Amino acid sequence: MNMIKFSIVVACSLGLAAMAHAQTDQLDQSKQIAVPDLAAHAAQNYRAQARFPAWSQPIVKGQADPVLAKREVTRQTLPRGGGEDGLTVWPSAMRYERGETVYIHAQVTPAIDDDADAIIIERPTDRLAMWKMSAVVTGNLSGHIGDIILRDDGQDGDKKARDGIYTGSFVLPDTFEPLIGYAENLAIVITAENNRGDTVKGITGVLYSNPAGHLTGRFEHQLVDGNLVVSAEVNVEAEGRFHLSGTIDNAKGEPLVSSQNALFLTPGVAWVDLTFYGLALRERSANGALRLGSITLSSANGLPNALGPVLTNSYTTGPYVAKEFHARPFGRTDLIEQAVRLEAVSAARQRALEKGKKPN
Repeated sequence: MNMIKFSIVVACSLGLAAMAHAQTDQLDQSKQIAVPDLAAHAAQNYRAQARFPAWSQPIVKGQADPVLAKREVTRQTLPRGGGEDGLTVWPSAMRYERGETVYIHAQVTPAIDDDADAIIIERPTDRLAMWKMSAVVTGNLSGHIGDIILRDDGQDGDKKARDGIYTGSFVLPDTFEPLIGYAENLAIVITAENNRGDTVKGITGVLYSNPAGHLTGRFEHQLVDGNLVVSAEVNVEAEGRFHLSGTIDNAKGEPLVSSQNALFLTPGVAWVDLTFYGLALRERSANGALRLGSITLSSANGLPNALGPVLTNSYTTGPYVAKEFHARPFGRTDLIEQAVRLEAVSAARQRALEKGKKPN
């Protein structure tokens, strides 16, 4: 555990201890007030988490695939109020590579009143077609990359004419490509103007990624010591640090377990393993053929990481029975140590409560 993580954990432990003691001090001796034991609750969570390794975690039933969730785009709207329109903008995807076309979308958002009722001021639909939109693309290292025009005429990537959603596009140029194994954040500032003289702005961004390795699409699997190991073939163009992550789904497409692996690779073709922890698969009732729901390879030589594409539903294993996977808790010592500290805080709290109940 590095010093930053250690400091955060200690601070959290001290904070929970202080809260627990403060709760005890506030108890009236003549009338005890029921308060939650935060330290005990946190300790219980730590012990539950300690049953699985950091590199392979169970996915709670109903939870989204964590690999895909990290790639979801977000819609950005600059703060607005006082009867002013806003501009909501978003890209079609969060990362792109050289030669790919980046699509940017923008929509004028009706103003919101500043009062408590947050009244939305309706705008005539025909007014939306009167906006002219343009964007400037810049890189935090490359500087000005280009200018684009957004349109709402159903052409050049715009899905539907005059629906109020404007679309613009540009191709990532070779001249601004990051060094192999690295990536650059591109900022896209959109300006919308109408014939009444109103102007609104919005901002979004994409990642110009140049990963130094790519998945070939070939996979293998085997059961090793009660764990499911999926091996992925990768083609490495330049040496460096890489990060492979993926999820295993059941036959219904429900995400069960995630896994990740970080390692240093040299140029050439290599096989990289993702180990899905047996206990997590067993407890998620991983019966039948299992599916590699998502998998992605990224270069991790610096920030931001050079993200690779995500392959989905790219491989299916043979049939398994859940009891084939082991039932051994991993026992993460860092989390167990924190649980022990918090349990001591909880015990001290309980002693204080019992002492406060005794008559003088």
